[in-house]
Amino acid sequence: MTDTGTRELADGRPSYRLVRREDVELADALPGHSSGLTTCRLVGGALGSTHMALTLVSLVDGHVDEHLHSFETSVYGLEGEPVVYLGGNGVRLKPGA
Repeated sequence: MTDTGTRELADGRPSYRLVRREDVELADALPGHSSGLTTCRLVGGALGSTHMALTLVSLVDGHVDEHLHSFETSVYGLEGEPVVYLGGNGVRLKPGA
Protein backbone atom coordinates (compact mmCIF):
# COMPACT_ATOMS: atom_id res chain seq x y z
CA MET A 1 0.00 0.00 0.00
CA THR A 2 1.31 3.45 -0.86
CA ASP A 3 0.97 6.47 1.38
CA THR A 4 -2.08 7.47 -0.74
CA GLY A 5 -3.80 4.15 0.04
CA THR A 6 -3.35 2.74 -3.48
CA ARG A 7 -2.41 -0.93 -3.58
CA GLU A 8 0.66 -1.68 -5.69
CA LEU A 9 1.05 -4.69 -7.97
CA ALA A 10 4.05 -7.03 -7.78
CA ASP A 11 5.86 -4.94 -10.41
CA GLY A 12 5.45 -1.78 -8.31
CA ARG A 13 2.78 -0.25 -10.55
CA PRO A 14 -0.47 0.99 -8.97
CA SER A 15 -3.47 -1.38 -9.05
CA TYR A 16 -5.45 1.04 -11.21
CA ARG A 17 -4.84 1.86 -14.85
CA LEU A 18 -5.43 5.12 -16.66
CA VAL A 19 -4.97 5.11 -20.43
CA ARG A 20 -5.11 8.48 -22.11
CA ARG A 21 -6.29 8.76 -25.71
CA GLU A 22 -2.87 9.96 -26.87
CA ASP A 23 -1.27 6.84 -25.34
CA VAL A 24 -3.49 4.34 -27.19
CA GLU A 25 -1.55 2.44 -29.84
CA LEU A 26 -3.72 0.23 -32.04
CA ALA A 27 -1.87 -2.78 -33.46
CA ASP A 28 -2.85 -5.38 -36.06
CA ALA A 29 -4.73 -8.26 -34.43
CA LEU A 30 -5.61 -11.85 -35.31
CA PRO A 31 -3.41 -12.14 -38.40
CA GLY A 32 -4.73 -14.79 -40.77
CA HIS A 33 -8.16 -14.66 -39.09
CA SER A 34 -9.18 -11.06 -39.80
CA SER A 35 -8.66 -8.06 -42.03
CA GLY A 36 -8.87 -4.40 -41.10
CA LEU A 37 -8.75 -5.29 -37.37
CA THR A 38 -6.59 -3.38 -34.91
CA THR A 39 -6.73 -3.51 -31.10
CA CYS A 40 -5.26 -2.05 -27.93
CA ARG A 41 -5.63 -3.92 -24.61
CA LEU A 42 -6.64 -1.36 -21.97
CA VAL A 43 -7.22 -3.80 -19.09
CA GLY A 44 -6.05 -7.41 -18.82
CA GLY A 45 -3.94 -9.99 -17.01
CA ALA A 46 -0.61 -8.47 -18.01
CA LEU A 47 -1.89 -5.15 -16.67
CA GLY A 48 -2.91 -6.49 -13.25
CA SER A 49 -6.52 -7.55 -13.87
CA THR A 50 -7.36 -11.08 -12.75
CA HIS A 51 -10.90 -11.61 -14.04
CA MET A 52 -11.58 -8.94 -16.64
CA ALA A 53 -10.27 -7.58 -19.91
CA LEU A 54 -11.14 -4.45 -21.83
CA THR A 55 -9.92 -4.04 -25.38
CA LEU A 56 -10.37 -1.07 -27.70
CA VAL A 57 -11.07 -2.46 -31.18
CA SER A 58 -11.16 -0.81 -34.59
CA LEU A 59 -12.52 -2.69 -37.61
CA VAL A 60 -12.26 -0.71 -40.84
CA ASP A 61 -13.63 -2.24 -44.05
CA GLY A 62 -12.77 -5.73 -42.85
CA HIS A 63 -13.93 -8.82 -41.01
CA VAL A 64 -13.12 -11.17 -38.15
CA ASP A 65 -13.49 -14.91 -38.78
CA GLU A 66 -16.11 -16.83 -36.83
CA HIS A 67 -14.75 -17.87 -33.44
CA LEU A 68 -15.84 -18.91 -29.96
CA HIS A 69 -15.14 -17.37 -26.56
CA SER A 70 -15.24 -19.54 -23.43
CA PHE A 71 -16.18 -16.48 -21.36
CA GLU A 72 -18.67 -13.64 -21.45
CA THR A 73 -18.08 -10.98 -24.06
CA SER A 74 -19.62 -7.51 -24.39
CA VAL A 75 -19.57 -5.20 -27.38
CA TYR A 76 -20.19 -1.46 -27.30
CA GLY A 77 -20.18 0.32 -30.66
CA LEU A 78 -19.00 3.90 -30.84
CA GLU A 79 -19.62 4.38 -34.54
CA GLY A 80 -20.45 2.43 -37.67
CA GLU A 81 -22.89 -0.44 -38.08
CA PRO A 82 -21.03 -3.77 -37.90
CA VAL A 83 -22.85 -7.06 -38.36
CA VAL A 84 -22.26 -9.57 -35.56
CA TYR A 85 -23.20 -13.21 -36.16
CA LEU A 86 -24.73 -14.92 -33.13
CA GLY A 87 -25.94 -18.50 -33.49
CA GLY A 88 -25.73 -18.23 -37.27
CA ASN A 89 -27.91 -15.08 -37.42
CA GLY A 90 -26.55 -11.69 -38.44
CA VAL A 91 -27.38 -8.80 -36.12
CA ARG A 92 -26.55 -5.26 -37.27
CA LEU A 93 -25.30 -3.11 -34.40
CA LYS A 94 -25.92 0.64 -34.33
CA PRO A 95 -24.21 3.26 -32.14
CA GLY A 96 -26.03 3.80 -28.86
CA ALA A 97 -28.56 1.00 -29.46
